[in-house]
Amino acid sequence: GLGTPPRMVKSLARNLGLFVKLNQYERLARRLATEALRNLDADALHFRRSNLVGIGGPAAHANGLPAFWHIPNAISDRHPFGINRRLYQRRCHRYGIVPLANSRYTASTLGYAPVRPQIMYLAVDPDRFDPTRIDAISRQSLGINEKAVVVGVLARLHRTKGQDRAVEATLALAGDGHDIHLLVIGGPTRGEHYERIRKMIDGVPNGDRIHMLGPVSDAERYYPVLDFSLNCRVDPEPCGISVLESMMCETPALVHASGGPAETVIDGETGWHYHAPEAADIREGFLRAIGDRDRWPEMGKAARQHALEHFSLEAQAEHYLGIVREELAGRSDRGAG
Repeated sequence: GLGTPPRMVKSLARNLGLFVKLNQYERLARRLATEALRNLDADALHFRRSNLVGIGGPAAHANGLPAFWHIPNAISDRHPFGINRRLYQRRCHRYGIVPLANSRYTASTLGYAPVRPQIMYLAVDPDRFDPTRIDAISRQSLGINEKAVVVGVLARLHRTKGQDRAVEATLALAGDGHDIHLLVIGGPTRGEHYERIRKMIDGVPNGDRIHMLGPVSDAERYYPVLDFSLNCRVDPEPCGISVLESMMCETPALVHASGGPAETVIDGETGWHYHAPEAADIREGFLRAIGDRDRWPEMGKAARQHALEHFSLEAQAEHYLGIVREELAGRSDRGAG
């Protein structure tokens, strides 16, 4: 019944007022959460949102429980003096919060002292993304011939996701004579970024090589039609769920050599890394991937095997429970001591 916690904005002057409101909100929420936990007979508390660190951590601590924070995104550095990182680290240390970062990159944005984050990557359902079970979209339905190279970007349509750079790279290769098509899957199909891409492809040579498919609810049906997927986020991706989905579908992934995807994709084995999130670098990545055309089936099988071992729901559950049990055992030993 408290509503949404106040969110900090970029303006420092406005942040001062919001900071006061956030502290007031947290004090009330802590009390209610502490009472609720006391009645639940819980062994631990798990939360995801960063604005719950100052609520869940103290509430769990007051009940003698460990708290686990699964960090979904990189810790922002837009505020001066690393204040975000310092504040989160201080609270994790004070309240015994165990940070679970979704990649080593995400962990690095929080830092490793005084509390060292555990790494717990995202996970996907190996049955839903099983290429032998999927009723895949056909190339014919998309107007693409069977011999063409088909690449796909599955992501929210936003300037930070870099779809415009992927379009530029695709048009450049098509202009050089390559039979290549790009599927841009995701929404919204409006707004500045969408209109920018439409202007890039409407009425230009090879503009028909770009397929703007909008948002879909059955992403698994599109991975099998791809020769490889592309993650082209402009800034480092914290983890990249579409990359894991792609590999689980036996579709190699081309990713920027920074952030979470550079950790989850084995360069030259389950996909490829490209140097920088620019159109020219993506184009070079395309050429490298196309050069491995004979290895695509082999790389696809290696990608699924890698995903099954490290990024399946079962693998994540086992890893997560291991972390929880270790923390509970440690607290029990410390209590006995």
